[in-house]
This record gives sequence, structure tokens and C-alpha cells, in this order.
Amino acid sequence: MSKHSIAIAALCLLSLPGATWAQQRQLSGRVVSATGGPVAGAAVSVVGTAIIGATDASGNFRLDVPARAVTLVVRSIGYRTRELPVPADRGTVEVSLDVDVLNLDQVVVTGRATGVARRNLANSVATVQAAELSQAPPAETIERMLQGRVAGASIEQNSGAPGGGVQVRLRGIATINASSEPLYVVDGVIVSNVGIPSNQNEITKAAQGSNASLMQDAVVNRIVDINPEEIERIEVLEGPAAAAIYGSKAPAGVVIITTKRGQPGRPRVSFSQKLGTFADSKKLGSRTFETLEEAQAVWGPDAAKYYQPGQTFDQEKLLAGERPLSNETSASISGGDENTRYYASGLVKHDGGIIQNTRFDKQSVRVNLGQQVGSRLTVDASTNLLHTLASRGLTNNDNNTVSFYMTLPFTPNFVDLRQRADGSYPANPFALPGLANPLQTAALMKNNEDVWRFLGSSTITYDAFRSGSHSLRILGVGGLDYFSQVNDLFFPPELVFEPRDDGLPGTKLLSNSSNRNLNLGGNLIYTYESPAWRATTSAGAQYDNSRLEIDRTISRNLNGGLDKTDVGTVRDIREQFQLVKDFGMYLQEELLGVNERLLLTAGIRAERSSTFGDVAKWFYFPKAAASYRFPNLGPALNEVKLRLAWGQSGNHPLFGQKFTPLNATQNIGGIPGLTVLGNAGDPNIEPERTAEIEGGLDATLFGERATLEVTAYQKNITNLLLQRTTAPSTGFTAQFLNGGELRVRGITVGLAGTPLQRGNLTWVMRGTFSSDRGKVIDLPVPSFQTGGFGTSLGAFQIEEGKSPTQLVTNLGYTLENGEKVVKIGSVGDANPTFRVGFSNDLTWNRFGLVFLWDWAQGAKIVNLTRFLYDLAGNTVDYDKGPSVTEFDAFGDTISGTVGERRFLRWATLKDSRPYMEDGSYIKLREVTLSYRLPQNAVPRLFGGGAPNVRLSVSGRNLLVFTKYSGLDPEVSNFGNQAVARNIDVAPFPPSRSFWFSVDVGW
Repeated sequence: MSKHSIAIAALCLLSLPGATWAQQRQLSGRVVSATGGPVAGAAVSVVGTAIIGATDASGNFRLDVPARAVTLVVRSIGYRTRELPVPADRGTVEVSLDVDVLNLDQVVVTGRATGVARRNLANSVATVQAAELSQAPPAETIERMLQGRVAGASIEQNSGAPGGGVQVRLRGIATINASSEPLYVVDGVIVSNVGIPSNQNEITKAAQGSNASLMQDAVVNRIVDINPEEIERIEVLEGPAAAAIYGSKAPAGVVIITTKRGQPGRPRVSFSQKLGTFADSKKLGSRTFETLEEAQAVWGPDAAKYYQPGQTFDQEKLLAGERPLSNETSASISGGDENTRYYASGLVKHDGGIIQNTRFDKQSVRVNLGQQVGSRLTVDASTNLLHTLASRGLTNNDNNTVSFYMTLPFTPNFVDLRQRADGSYPANPFALPGLANPLQTAALMKNNEDVWRFLGSSTITYDAFRSGSHSLRILGVGGLDYFSQVNDLFFPPELVFEPRDDGLPGTKLLSNSSNRNLNLGGNLIYTYESPAWRATTSAGAQYDNSRLEIDRTISRNLNGGLDKTDVGTVRDIREQFQLVKDFGMYLQEELLGVNERLLLTAGIRAERSSTFGDVAKWFYFPKAAASYRFPNLGPALNEVKLRLAWGQSGNHPLFGQKFTPLNATQNIGGIPGLTVLGNAGDPNIEPERTAEIEGGLDATLFGERATLEVTAYQKNITNLLLQRTTAPSTGFTAQFLNGGELRVRGITVGLAGTPLQRGNLTWVMRGTFSSDRGKVIDLPVPSFQTGGFGTSLGAFQIEEGKSPTQLVTNLGYTLENGEKVVKIGSVGDANPTFRVGFSNDLTWNRFGLVFLWDWAQGAKIVNLTRFLYDLAGNTVDYDKGPSVTEFDAFGDTISGTVGERRFLRWATLKDSRPYMEDGSYIKLREVTLSYRLPQNAVPRLFGGGAPNVRLSVSGRNLLVFTKYSGLDPEVSNFGNQAVARNIDVAPFPPSRSFWFSVDVGW
């Protein structure tokens, strides 16, 4: 063939796409809802091609489609997907969409930049929409809004203090010594949920006891800053099978939060005003002494100075009886046209605490913008400025008997601790050693946590080409999460427990912390679509940089009692710095075919990190999944989908596991020196690795009016981050290493449906069930305890062949030879047997009723607050019942009343079983009754139409059914720890809240 012929052939081949493109026709149409209103922003695509468009503010669209007959697919958030065949001779269409009550056609994330419809999804991914969240009374945190709504999620508030904190566990335990928190992603940006201790330990000395954890400071986790009112939807990837694409950042799952965006059309304005109050939901009570002799038998001869027959004081009510007015004001505006979309919102929130001088305040401003630049480039930007202020009082464990509920057990109800006429407070004569008066402490101390935070992200999408069945998108994502946190604590000299044991009256504690998370990423998404298959190939790279700095100043012996660090004569300065750099790349392939019945997914992530011992070594995290739908099975069983997924993720080593921390010491002979702490880092440390396999069945029932989702899974966590004891000659007490294996098996069930939909009456019901069990498969180090306060008070025992959340204590045994011995034995598990959530949303005409129940069954709790009351002989039931003689495990007799026998079992054997209680509970988490005013009853505003107005009354945690004798079965002295949970030591008391709301939209 001549060169001339080759050139002509090449020109013909190059002209084929253009010729194909020329054989097209124009198709226009309109997309409306079932009620006839326009649906703006709906995606309209042509099956078998890469052609796609969007509707404008009036629901109109226009596409250049092939000249042949085509099939349109129309998708919009909140509506059922609709397919519509269009003949070749038809130029206009109208498409009506039904509301997707059960989210059957919702697009769910499957990768860093891809997603598929829920009906094809091969993983179990929980989704909560804004419509579900907006019906509930206001919550301080995002996690509390998810309580009872996500199968497989254990979400509990570990303190009743305003503002948090909350502990979240997805699909059971994920580690022993590393991070147990899910990864939080907001608008594509990984955000920090770090909890920074307030440094109240300098007063309480909690870490100087048998447990050195600073997490006993009632820590707030920082996801509390995010405003729930701005959320469009939340997706929860619960295990590595779904979250493997995030690598070693997602050992405990991923929570993906998408905030609201503007839609084309006229401006939409909303305004909400909520007024409410908090009230204590439970009190422990204390013992009432009928005679002076009874009082002196417990409190000694000095009781005569304070005891008066018939006079008692409700110490808990005096401390936690505040009923402050709380409020929340929010407003938003959104809208745009085909090219520009905007959403702006603001929030001002104040929650008053039930203890004097406690509160939680939040202010938030958000602006989200989207801009279409030409026909191929789209830019989306999000900015969020937040400010929170939490005043939390003084609660949780301490070794100085100064925190509120460490003092109350040693305070008889006949002592009057109220403020005197001259403004002074009396000392508490029985609260040794500090004589702390909790009413004075609450009134005069300060424990403020002030946070300013900025979240910013930008997503740039470029349609590189779109021709026939092929398309290529380039997606760039960048984001910054920065916050500064100031913990300002002040304990003036006039507090009766100052100067404590140091002889230095007055203490000022100031901590300045800053955290910066920087995320950068690029993605390529190639799509090939034929009549039989749609293949989506995505690849990308991410760089993450996080930096945490904490500077603490401790100032004592305050001149003039001033609230300033520079007036103290004794000062101590401490600093902590952490820097983590991560780089990862991924490749993922998704195939959807067989009439959209079969979905195949495979992917892999490669990652390296500065937290790994070898920073140049790559670690790989693969995943694979498949699902197949069996549609049109019958009127009762409409469709069944079988799915199977497998994936791996990791878990970063923590600070101090790779490096050996240094500790500043005092000058020695005028020469400053540094010493190493007891634990040695491992320069060869590697991330933990979690491999998960999950299988499930999804069914659509009764004419798509109900859905059922059942998932069984198994996680194997290997290469665990452990500690081993080192030889004394090394100069260290322990060193970190990798080794061992932990297994978790579980099942989750989700059920949703519309049992009743008739006329103006609609009932939407959702239920969840989950259960999981953990087991230590391999432990290369001797069995050890973590968390708790030793076997005499209950501790967690990590032991091969046993549950990692088992609780152990001292148990007495009599051997065959008559010898009496005390051994350590298991007395239960802190992990619940199962959890159930049940929510209902009923609407009738203009009325609405929403309520949510949450049930946790079978978890054990170490109730050390009750132990403290028993230790003082001050428990409300200590003297109840007649004196009874019973035998202990040794055959010895224990005589006394109910409380006496309970305490004697501990006093004689250090057996804490009487304080290991069943923590099962059923809670009415949320309830809201609402009414929408008729349009003709509302005046027109600003020359436009009458707004939609909804009035509602609501409550949170109104009812609790539990046998647990403590303040609240949701409690954790150590906050959100991997293992050490369910330990009750002098927490902030729980509260219920009541709200009246007015919501206006036009």
C-alpha cells in the first residue's frame, strides 16, 4: 500500500468519531416529581454511552443523543431512578420521579472518587439522610445523631457533660494498643477527631494511681465541632472490606460526611429557632441516718457537730439541679442556576449544663460553592469556620478526693455545704484529705475548652473527553483542617482543698494546642459503557500531612489569687509535638453488567508513612467484591441480592511506639539533662493489618415497600501492636513490637419499610440488630491487663483464647486439700451481647411523630462509683434489709445488711464481683411531635409565597430502662479507648433535654 493510500485510510479512521457524532439528534425534556413540581439538578444519561446532562431550575434538560432509539436513565438524590425508552422519532419527553423513601436507588461511595447505586452495592454500607436527622431534637455531636440508626455501630456518650465525649466502635474491637476510632471524612477531606486531655490531672492526680492514662480527664473528641444541621448525608463504611481504599487510616471503618449543596432554582431560605432545657435524669442518692448513733458509727464522733434529727440535704440536687435555658438558632440560603450553585448557613447554639458554670456553646458559618466553568470544568469549594466553648466542671476519677462525684460519696446528707451569708463556703469535714466542698468547687473553679476551627476543601472535576462509550474525568481534591484548642483551668486559693499536699495555694493550668491536617489528592476515572457492560477504572494518589502540638504551662502559688500563669511562683512547662506524613496510591476496577445485575469490584492501595519503622517501605491493602441481583421473583419477594466482599486495611503505630520519648529532668549540678521514659520504641515497627470477609443478602419485599439486609463478617487483626517486658539491664521496662492475632465475628441486620401508606397517613419504620464477638487467637507475649484499676477493682485481661474485652477480678477457691487460694477469674464481658435500634416516622395530614429506641443487652460495667459509696458506708441501700449471714467462696461467713455484705466481699477477698453490674439498657433516644401550619395561615413574606412553617416539641433520652445502679450505663472513665471502656468512676451525671422548635422555609 502506498503512503498516499495509508494517509487517506488514517484520515478516514480519524473522521469516524466525528461521523458518529454527526449522526445525532437533539432530545429535550422535563423532569418532575410525583406531585408535578420540577426536579432541579437531576442527572440524565443515555444507556450504553457516556452522554450525560443535568436539569435546570425548572426541571428542563437538553441532550444530543444518537439518532437511533435510546434509553434514558434519570437519577436525583431522594428520588427513585427511572429508566425511559425513547423512540428514534421522538424529540421531547417528560419524566416523573417517585420519592425514594427506602433509598433503594441512592448512589453509595465505593472508592475515593466513585460510587454505585445501593441496589447493586457489594458491601454493607449504612447511610443516614438529612431528612432522618432533621426530624430529631438537636444533638451536640454527629455521633449521637447516629445512635440506634447504624447496624454494627456501638455509639455511646461516655460523659453527661455538655459537648461530649462520645465513643464509637464499628463492628467490634479493632485493636488493643492502637487507634480504635473510625476515620472521619468531610467533603472529601480527612478531618481530625483527636481528643486532647485538659490537664486537670494536675489537680486530680488521677494518673498517679494504678492507671496512668491521661484520658481520664473527661476528654472531648473534636468531631463535636461539626454542625449536624449542615449535613446532607452520612455514609458509614464499617469494615476493611468496604474501607480498604483508605489503607492504614481505616482500621475501624470510615464515616463519610457530605454537607449540603445548592441546587439550581430560586433561592431557598430556611430558619430554625429552638428553645429547650436540660434536667438531670438520675440521681444516686445517699444513706439516711435515723439516729445520731448510726451517724457516729459511720462518720465518727464529729458527726455530732453536724447531725440534726430530721434534717437532710439533697447533695446531688444542690450540685446538679440547674435547669438553664438552652437555645439554638440556625439559618441557611441556597440556590443557583445551571452554572453556579451556592449554599450558606450559620448556627449559634448554647447548651446549659445541669451543674453550675458548665455549658457548651457553638457558632458555625459555612459557605459551599459550585461553579461550572465552560462545558467540561466544574469547581466545588467548601469553607467552614467553627467556634466551640465547653465548660465541663471537675468529674471522673481522682486520687485527691476533689472531683464532684469523688467527694459526694464521703459527704453525709446531714452536712450543710451551701454557701453562707457572707459568701464563704464551709469545708467538707469528712472528705479527706482535701476537705473539698463540691458546691464551692463548682462555683469557683474554671475548666474551659475554647476551640477555633477552619475546614476548607476544594474539588476540581475536568471532563477530559467524552466520546461515544468512552469518558475520562480528572478529579483533584485538596483540603485543610486546622484548629487551635485552649484549655484554661483555674483553681483559686480560696478553694478548701487548695493548697492540697503541695503547700502552694492556687493553681492555674493553661494548655495551647494546635492541629493541622492537610490533604491533597488526584484521581483519574475512566468509564467505558456498552449495551452489556459499564466498566469504571479509577486510579489516584493522596498525600496527607498532620501536625499536632501541645504546650502546657502549670503555675502554682498564685500571688493575689490572680487567674494568670505569670503570677505563680512555681511554674512548669511541657511540650508535645507529633508530625505524621502519609503517601498512598490506589487502583480500582468496577464492572457492572448482565442488565445491571452483576457487580464486580477489585482494588489495591499502596501506602507508606512516617509512622512506619521503614519509611521507604510500601504496604499493600487489596480488596475484592461481587454482587448479583435476582429481580422479579414475585409480589412478596421482589428481588434478592447476594454479595461477598473481602478487603484489608491497616492501623498506624501511635506516638511513642516507634520513637522513644524523652523526658526533661531537673538540673544536675547545674547541667540540664534528659532521660528516657520507661517504654522503648521499636525502630522496625509496622502497621497492624486487618483482613475482613463479609457476605450478605439484601431483599426487596412487598412491592418495594420494605428492604432487608443481613450481613455476616469475620475480621482477623494480625501484626498487633503489643508490649513486651525487657531486661532491667536495657534501662527500659517495656518495648513495643508487632505480633499476635485477634479475631472478631459478627452479624448485622437492617430492616426498613413503609408498613402503612394510605391517603395522608404514612408510616416509615427502620430497625437494626448487631452482635459481635472477639477472641485473642495468638498472643506472643504473656497475658497482661490493660485499663481498669487492677484485679481487686476489675481489670481487662488480654489472654490467648479469650475475649479481649473480658473483665477479671480476684476469685476465692478452696482446693481439695482444704487450702484456700485467691485466683484471677473472668466475671463477664464489657462488650454487649447484642444491640437493637428501632425508629419510626409517622405523618398524618400536617402532623408528624418521630421516635427512636436504642437497646443494648448484656454488657458488664465496673461500677466503682458505687464502690466508693460503699467504702464510705454511704450507699443508699447500705443499711437496707436485715442482717444476713452468707458464705463466701472459702466457706467463711459474711454477715451484714445488703450493702455491708457487698462491701465485705471486696474487703475480705478483694473480690469486685459485687461491683460488676449488668449494663443492659433500653433508651428512648429521641421523640418529636410536629405540626405544619396551613399555607393560608401564614402571611406572605418579602412579596413571595407563604413559607412552610413547622412547630415541634421534642425530647432526648426521656426514658431509660435499666437495672444498672449507677448514674448511666453509657459510661467510660477512659473515654474512647480500644479496650478500657465501661468503667464508672465519678462521671458527670446524665441529663435529658426538652425542646420547642419553630422551623421556617420558603
